Amino acid sequence: METGDQENPFKVEPTFQFWAPWIGPYTRGPACLNTEYLKKHPESLEDLQVDDCNTDLTEERLIDLLCEGKAQTIKQLCKATNVSHLGNKIDCIQRLQNKLQNPTVFNKVLSKIWGASGGLLVAACPHRVVYAAKFLLRGESPRDFVDILLSMQWQPTVTIADMPQIIAAHGNGRCPGMFQPHGGRLAEPTPQNIELVTSGNFRKELPCLEVGKATVTVTTSETTGAHPATGSTDKYCLFDWLHQNNSSQERELLRQASLVPQMRGWLDTQSAEQLFSSIGRSRYFLDQLQPQNHIFVVRLTWHLQNTAVNKEFATSIGKKYSKLLVNVGVDGKVTATTKARKDSMSWTELDTDPKQKYS
Repeated sequence: METGDQENPFKVEPTFQFWAPWIGPYTRGPACLNTEYLKKHPESLEDLQVDDCNTDLTEERLIDLLCEGKAQTIKQLCKATNVSHLGNKIDCIQRLQNKLQNPTVFNKVLSKIWGASGGLLVAACPHRVVYAAKFLLRGESPRDFVDILLSMQWQPTVTIADMPQIIAAHGNGRCPGMFQPHGGRLAEPTPQNIELVTSGNFRKELPCLEVGKATVTVTTSETTGAHPATGSTDKYCLFDWLHQNNSSQERELLRQASLVPQMRGWLDTQSAEQLFSSIGRSRYFLDQLQPQNHIFVVRLTWHLQNTAVNKEFATSIGKKYSKLLVNVGVDGKVTATTKARKDSMSWTELDTDPKQKYS
């Protein structure tokens, strides 16, 4: 315990040197990366250009960001781009959308939105178990997603996000082969495959995602690069349900999660949005805290939630197998033993929790 005049020995000032992502001890790799210092302000609007591999950062993504902004901010953007600011927020966004074809207007809007202040980025499974969190000092960008993925002990077999094509392009440019095969798409973007997707006749089987399939050992994973829960060396980057039809490029149709039968029906790709919605009720209180206290409270909140989710999951399995004692291990796998043989500790693996596969 500390008295009122004692300084907290665990206090960490918010600097780039002491601002790494938080990842659980059984999930993180040897280093937790934070390359936010590479996010620099452009010298001028002409310097702020979207490279060829990220051309899908056009109207779709920018309109999404505008919709998340405040009405006052949108009206200020309208004034700055010589667009009428009269009417409600939606009217202003529609007028801006009509002007985004102009490169000068696009760069001006992008610089205002993308250069915003920081926020919070999380990596969660469909069951809303938080595996990683990054507290951003600058506006969210693909770099932050890749920082988290490269900081994990094993990169997930499937990464689902709202801008996967940009994340995959940045990741493969920064770490060649990070998303493969086909650049993280489900198939080669040939005219034949694109036509099959358009006609609704394409599907991609990923049997490694099925619960109960055999998995590889951790030792084998480290030598082959295979994920220990799925046994696959493939790394896909796909759209969530809400944004999978937003891409203007036909080749990105092959990033739709709905093309995978093993994901249909049960996969909740909006778990991160639900997390933000639940924590948003405490936003005012959290924003009043100093950085180190803010991080501690958010991490504690998610730790308690993770514990509750895992407990609920173990309880549901225990009801299904009433003669077994069920336990969820640190690796997310469910093990069980018969109640009559509790002392023998003869554990039998029942299933692999899907949350370990999509974390």
